[in-house]
Amino acid sequence: MIPARFLGWFRLTMPEYFADFLITPPITAIMVYLSVRHGVTLEWIAEFASGILAWTLYEYVTHRWLLHRAILFRELHALHHDNQRDYIALHPAATIALYAALWLTFGTHSTATASGFSVGYVIYSALHTAFHYARIGSSNPLFLLKRHHALHHAFDDVNFGVSTTLWDWVFGTKR
Repeated sequence: MIPARFLGWFRLTMPEYFADFLITPPITAIMVYLSVRHGVTLEWIAEFASGILAWTLYEYVTHRWLLHRAILFRELHALHHDNQRDYIALHPAATIALYAALWLTFGTHSTATASGFSVGYVIYSALHTAFHYARIGSSNPLFLLKRHHALHHAFDDVNFGVSTTLWDWVFGTKR
C-alpha cells in the first residue's frame, strides 16, 4: 500500500502534470545553448545523438525493471496502468530539484550528451502525453508508436519503450 503523503508526489492535478512542459523545455534549451556556444562540430552531433540514445535506453530499463518489478515503483506505475488518463507522473517540484541537483553537482556548463539526454526526456514526455490524451489516427506517423504503447497497456510484459521500439527489439520484448 502506498502512503497517501507519498502518493501526492505522483498523482497530480492537471496543472501540476502539464507544468513539466513549462519547466523542462526551457531548461533543456538552456542546456543545448550552453553546449553549443563554442560551435557545433561532428563530435558535438555524435555526443548529442548518443545522449538521446542513452535516454531511450534509460527509459526502457527504468520502465521494464524499475516500474514493473521494484515493489514501491511497481505499485505507483500500476496506478497509471489502471487509470491511463489520470495524471500520474513525477511532481514538477521533484523535476526542478533533480535538474538543480545535477547543476550543483556538475556545474552549469552543459555537455552535448547531457543536452541530448534532456531532449530525449522532453520528446518522451510529449509522446507519452500525446499517446494518452490526443487522438492519433492511423494516417499519423506516430500511430504505430502509439499502438506499440497501447499494446504494452494490454500486455504489460512487452513493449516497454515509449519513444522508440529499438530496445524492445534488442531485448526481445517487442510484440
